[in-house]
Amino acid sequence: SLTEIEKAATIVDRFRKFARKSSRVELDEVNLSRIAKRIATVLGEHARKVRLKTTIDVPDELVFRGNAADFEQLFFVLIENAIHAADKKIPQEIVVSGRRLDGHVQLDISDTCGGIAENHIEKVFQPFFTTKPAEIGTGLGLSILDRIVAKYRGDIKIDNRVDEGVSFKITLPLRD
Repeated sequence: SLTEIEKAATIVDRFRKFARKSSRVELDEVNLSRIAKRIATVLGEHARKVRLKTTIDVPDELVFRGNAADFEQLFFVLIENAIHAADKKIPQEIVVSGRRLDGHVQLDISDTCGGIAENHIEKVFQPFFTTKPAEIGTGLGLSILDRIVAKYRGDIKIDNRVDEGVSFKITLPLRD
């Protein structure tokens, strides 16, 4: 139908804009705390509606040499996924923390929104894999996250607690 085509066109357009933004090669000192707080604010009303408390525990001085649009997308994907997974009936929480350790930046984004089904864990970074209804998810968020982390030669580990929550532990090497 025309409505579905318009929706698809909007999604494609949004990803084109994102790809253009994040494909720029110039790197800046990116303040990860400021970006995480800004994205939490942007998604704050949605989080409140589903009873998801967002806590940002990233030191104000934590910076990384990169593209700000990449980190906006990284935080957006993970916070938005928690919002979609939130139960809505009981209060839940997502905590975004970060620190510098041994020549790396470590980010830990942990939620209490039920975790990932064991049979899905191996597929979560595959493009277009989603468990969400078509009107909510495209299945591109975590594949984009994976691409961003790889771009900076980083690593993602998932600490999944089925029926409890999930943590995405991202390690990024610092550059001079």
